[in-house]
Amino acid sequence: MVPSSAPQYLRGMFIERTVETGSNGKPRLAPLPRPQNQTHHWEGDQFPSLSLQTTGVEVDLAPINRPLARDVVRRIERPAAPLAHHLLVALLLMVSMLGSYYLVSRYVFAAVVIKGRSMMPTLNDGERYILNRWVLNFRSPQPGDVVVLRDPGHDDLAVKRIVAGPFDRVSFHDGAVYVNGRKLNETYLAPHTRTSAPEPKWRNVTVDKDCFFVLGDNRGNSEDSRFYGTVHRDRILGVIEK
Repeated sequence: MVPSSAPQYLRGMFIERTVETGSNGKPRLAPLPRPQNQTHHWEGDQFPSLSLQTTGVEVDLAPINRPLARDVVRRIERPAAPLAHHLLVALLLMVSMLGSYYLVSRYVFAAVVIKGRSMMPTLNDGERYILNRWVLNFRSPQPGDVVVLRDPGHDDLAVKRIVAGPFDRVSFHDGAVYVNGRKLNETYLAPHTRTSAPEPKWRNVTVDKDCFFVLGDNRGNSEDSRFYGTVHRDRILGVIEK
């Protein structure tokens, strides 16, 4: 029940229910009266406290500090951030994305577009591939790898195939490539392809430490180690993923 000492505007907020005897002889709560929409306003710094008395249970509603309620409202309804704040956030996001792109493309993966015909029929002009830079952090370049390198002949980037590694002996006989005295089985070449070395000093060579002998798969249209010699490991950027 609502205490009689409660103000009228609070008494209207609670519904008193009486106990009546049902048809089975057991007590029950009387039906709720039809609710009425009421609006109440409080003045002052605190909401009033109220004590409700029910069947043997007393419930105390503690006073609510009104300034605290105002503070909650202020936090919810704080004004939007100024334009400068949004511009700063956008700038930081852009710098972060550019930095991530630079790190990934320089040290992990990068997209490459083939220009030229020196690696036909394996790679064709205009095709796109992924350059795997990350893999060479865990292993050395291997014979058979198709790699992107800084071309010693033109100081730009080129795509070539490694055919021999450090301390291997490379020679050319009867239109074929021999490594350590064994003829390479180059199934990736076009049929009837013959390989020769125009430069006499590179027709029979032992590869230096940390260096590699590279050739293009289109042997008649490729400037490679037959012209500019072996390539140092530092000039190899990564492996082409097909």
